Amino acid sequence: MTLTTSAYPYPVLEEERFDYINSTYQIKQIKSDSKHIFIEHHLVGADFIVDLLQKGLAKFVITVVVKDALFRKTYDEIEQTISVNRVVQKIPLLSNEINHSFFAHVVYVGEDREFELNYKNLDKFWIGRKVKLLKGSILAKDGWRDLDFGVGDILKIIKDDISISFDSEIEYENGGKIICKMNKDLFEKVVIRGSKDLHVRSIISHILSQALFKLSKLDEIPSNFNSIIYKLKEEGIDIKSDDFDPIKASLVILPHVLGDLDA
Repeated sequence: MTLTTSAYPYPVLEEERFDYINSTYQIKQIKSDSKHIFIEHHLVGADFIVDLLQKGLAKFVITVVVKDALFRKTYDEIEQTISVNRVVQKIPLLSNEINHSFFAHVVYVGEDREFELNYKNLDKFWIGRKVKLLKGSILAKDGWRDLDFGVGDILKIIKDDISISFDSEIEYENGGKIICKMNKDLFEKVVIRGSKDLHVRSIISHILSQALFKLSKLDEIPSNFNSIIYKLKEEGIDIKSDDFDPIKASLVILPHVLGDLDA
């Protein structure tokens, strides 16, 4: 292992760093609504960090930045603990009309002290070494990301006089949106039954499938769909690939759209 001038004086779990072996720090946005975003942290391996978490000496945190509002805040409250190395945070949004960025990390919250490193997931460079951690030291980190709170607001259904059941188009204004024109009878059924109804879910899935197919044919994809593209890539789906399946893609996006359906 080669140390550089930008190296930390202690091991840090981060992509393209080599302080840990067989270890990852995974961040996943699991759901959202118009007021909150839910982010899951999942630490795999990294037994030194897990040991600190078990002892209450480390915490999962999210720092949110909204440049347009000159806002920056770090949240350490945990909404759900799945295990000591896997938790969910519920992050409030200032508004679903402005861009939020977030930085997920694990920080040391104990008193300044020295640790001797004898953990199997560490690179051999660190084994047997003593390092000093200061309160607030970053132990694991993910890069800056944009919150994809817009997924639930990406579809708008409009009651229309069309003769067919529905027809969806991609709107380009204000970053883009799926506009679905739906005939009056079907529209009223959707509104009455609500998004929990299985038939309604099937209808919305078909709308998304049609729209995603049209989206895949565009030379330039509107910016509001970046969160959808990212989410699909997390599931191994490339909207521009020759074998792109809009039906499969719609099932990935469906739960996020139903969370805040605009009809």
